[in-house]
Amino acid sequence: MATTTWVNWGASGAMAAPHLSQKIYEDALPSMKFDQFAEVPTDFGPGKGDEYFYRIEQDLVGAPTTFAGVVLNELVNIPLDQWTHLRGSVDVYEVGRGSSYTKRAQILSAWDVDDRTRDKLKRHLQRILDDGAATAFTATDIKYTPTAAAAGTFVQTGVALVDAAHQLTAYHIREMVDYLQNTLRAEPYDDDGFYVMITTGAGGRAIYDDLEIERGYLEAMPKERVLYGERGRYYRCRIIETNNTTLGTVGTANAAESVMFGKNAVLKPVVAQPIILAEERDKGRFHDIAWWGLLGYGCTLDYSTHGMASIIHVDSV
Repeated sequence: MATTTWVNWGASGAMAAPHLSQKIYEDALPSMKFDQFAEVPTDFGPGKGDEYFYRIEQDLVGAPTTFAGVVLNELVNIPLDQWTHLRGSVDVYEVGRGSSYTKRAQILSAWDVDDRTRDKLKRHLQRILDDGAATAFTATDIKYTPTAAAAGTFVQTGVALVDAAHQLTAYHIREMVDYLQNTLRAEPYDDDGFYVMITTGAGGRAIYDDLEIERGYLEAMPKERVLYGERGRYYRCRIIETNNTTLGTVGTANAAESVMFGKNAVLKPVVAQPIILAEERDKGRFHDIAWWGLLGYGCTLDYSTHGMASIIHVDSV
């Protein structure tokens, strides 16, 4: 059995037992920035299987896109076109993790072991959910690679083909916003026409190093940051910084891996919201606590399947 350790505190012969502080220092928790943007369908839940199916409607196929193309001759019937719809799906998974402690530890500990264990599990759950959302965002088929200060390459095949030889600059942000708006025709994230970009600390540093972006931040900084982690706005883009380890650096330039997206970019179908479960064993001598849930994450639009996308992933070979 452990005994009290007494320490001599000087020539006077004073004795004292070292005090263990009640303050607890914990590992840093990565900032949770992705999960807030995952849309939870309201028409899905228990009794509907482990795969969420949804419909994607496309515009009229073959119909003219100009006013001149739909001008009618007096004796000609109105041409009839068809529109199509496609199906998307997101798998739901049973997920969970736990920890345990003994009744002996609970009685002898100076801290509330049950409370501390539950806190650790909640922190772990937050980390896992944000990783699930981040992984779905980076699964987009649209990849962008910054190759020079004012140059970059897009691909629509899900695999970057060139090296990221330069950090992100104002030019690259403008190019991605224009690509989302004019090429992909993705709906902006908010009603003001802004898209959202989540980047790493390296991306944040590159942003501040670019004076053009810094001036844009100062001019367009909102009085209240509505989005969690929002640092500023530039060229119709709301920029958020995270230290989530799902994003890293890419290419020989160690460019900041990032994502830029519009509305309804990622789905999060939930059958059972994650909860904390507890169980006692052996007459209460052992306590098991775990978090558990039934849910999934998925990219809403897959370009290779649907011919549409609303997310750009900054990546490299």
